[in-house]
Order: sequence, then C-alpha cells, then structure tokens
Amino acid sequence: MTYETIQDWINNNPIIVLPMVLIIAFLLYRGTRFLLARGAFFIALQTETVYIDLIVDHLQPFRFAWLAPLLLIYNFAIYFSLEYSFVEIISLILIIWFSAEFLIAILSGVNEVYKHNPRYQGVSVAGYIGILKVSVVVGAIVLTISYLFEVEPIALLGGLGAWLAVLLLIFRDTILSFLASIQISTQQLIKEGDEVSIPAFGASGLVTDIDLQTITIRNYSNTITTIPTSKITEVGFENMRPILESGNRRIKHSILLDADTIRFVDKDFVERLSRIDFIQEHLNVSDKQELVLTTNLDLFIQYASGYLKNKKEIRSKNFPFMIRVLETTIEGTPLEFYMYVKAKGIVIYEQFRTKIFIHLLAVMPYFELKVFQQEYRE
Repeated sequence: MTYETIQDWINNNPIIVLPMVLIIAFLLYRGTRFLLARGAFFIALQTETVYIDLIVDHLQPFRFAWLAPLLLIYNFAIYFSLEYSFVEIISLILIIWFSAEFLIAILSGVNEVYKHNPRYQGVSVAGYIGILKVSVVVGAIVLTISYLFEVEPIALLGGLGAWLAVLLLIFRDTILSFLASIQISTQQLIKEGDEVSIPAFGASGLVTDIDLQTITIRNYSNTITTIPTSKITEVGFENMRPILESGNRRIKHSILLDADTIRFVDKDFVERLSRIDFIQEHLNVSDKQELVLTTNLDLFIQYASGYLKNKKEIRSKNFPFMIRVLETTIEGTPLEFYMYVKAKGIVIYEQFRTKIFIHLLAVMPYFELKVFQQEYRE
C-alpha cells in the first residue's frame, strides 16, 4: 500500500478516519497521563529528597499528557485534504503553547529548588527566571505568528526592529525590573530575610520575596507591602542586614528635660546622692566637707553612664558611647543617649531599650530633674 493510496482513502473517508483518530488520541492521552503522572508521583514518593517533590509539584505532569494526542493528530492531519487543514494548524499551535507551559513550569521548579538549597543565602534568582519565562512566551508568540502567516521565525525577528519602540513601551516595566534585579543581585542591596525600612512606600519590616516584578515586604504591623522591583533603586531605603550580621543595634534616644530644674547642688544634696551606686566613684570624699560646684544634671549623667555601662548588653568598648546635651528649644533641653546594644532580634532590642529608659525616667526625681511637658490648656 503506497502513500498515495493511504492519502486517497483518508480523503475519501473523512467521516470514518476523524473519529478513529480522535478515539486513538483519547486512548493515547489516558495512557500517557497514567504513565507520566503516576510514574512521576511514584518517584516523588519513593525519594527522600525534597527537590523531586518541588519539581513534580510545579510540573503537574498530567497536564503534559496532552502533548501525545496532539502530536498524533498533527501527524495524521497532513493526510487530510485542504478543507481539514485547520486541524493541523490548531494542533501545532497547541503543541507550541503546551511546550511553552512545560518550560515555564520547569523554570518555576528550578527556582523553588534553588530557594530550598541549604547554600541559599537570600540572593534571589527569581529575576533571571522571570526574564527566561518572558523569553519563552515571546518565542511561543513568534513561532505562532510565523506559522499562521507562513513567515520564517528568523525573518520575523529581523522585522521586529521596526517595532522595537513599541516593544520597549510594552515591556518597559519588565526591562527596568530586569535591570534592577541585576543591580540588586550583583550589589546584594536586598536579600530575602533582610529587615528594611522604605519610607517612600511606607514599608518597614521583613523582605519575604523578591521576583522580577515585585519585592514583597511583611511589615512589623503584619501587613504586606508590594514594591515594584524597578523602583527600589530609585528611592532611599535602610537595610538592617549589617546590624543583624554584627549582632549590634544602635540606640539614639533623647529625653527632653525641663531647663528650669537644672541647678547647682549643695553639700547636703551631694551627701545624700553620694551613697548611690555609680556616683560614689565620681565624687571625691575629701570634697564633701566643702561646697561642690556641680549640677544635678552632671550627677544624673554620671549615674546614667555607670548604670548603662554596667549592662552586659551595652557595647561600650570599640563602639561609640555618649550622653550629651543638645541645643535647648521651646520643647525643652534634649539629653541624648547614643550607644550600641547587643541584640539581634527587634523584640529583644525594643524590650531592652524600653527597660533602661523607664529606669532612667524613674530615677530622675531623685536628682530633682523633671521631664519637659507642655501644659495643656483648654
């Protein structure tokens, strides 16, 4: 039986051949689905590594069982007459897009495998994976158009030069995001897991995801902020990573004093406070018999300095430690505390900071100092 005989018989009996092809294609689909899906899930269950599970989860193999019947229909379609040529066109287009979906699923699986790798240090490859996905989609579009209009793909790509301006407008955000992703990755500006503060977007919290288009931040208020990747390099932001890596956080806090309560103290005042820890070391015992020209604020600073340096969390060595008086304003006289504390977690840091300043505020009356507060008038 020659090729011409087979083609003549198919052309003369399309009503018989089409249902037969569809039935065979359906059986082929069911068989391929069983082999691919069941086989892949069986392998995933038998292996202990999480990587196979991640790839299978993204691939969902039963979807790609459609490729087998589509390939069968496409190969049989060449035997049909021109009036059934649409079968060949539709089947080939579906093959192209199912293949593109398969490649995109593989890329998603690769991204998940990378993120679950023990050597993963928060440097996201989602930007590169995203640009590869865009390339796959563009390739599928080019192949579809070239087949529909019978144009060579290379010639079609060469003719896209005239449409470059339009493509730049369409994919402007994607291109900018890709460039920003490269800059973020190479310079390690932001990693997943970093604590950042981005005032321009009202975001302050933990970076949970970085992909081609967006950066997701879970704020300390447990809300989610999504920032375009292309914008992150255009605005100022604060990254806490160096602090977290070193285990040291800065405290820069001011207490507003009532300037009217700052005064020189007499011998009785000094005698009474000299029994307090951290002050006794400062005062000279021989000077207690005479008037000591010092102020209650001097004594308070000496006490605060000794109290803070006695805390094991305060890094007073190799780190700046200052207690200084700033310029007096209508809002009072600021007494600024500048120091570094050993605390990796934000909760531990805030608890320690709150504890020491509650203590300092509580002991201020012993030095006859008052915190400045504006009077409320109705």
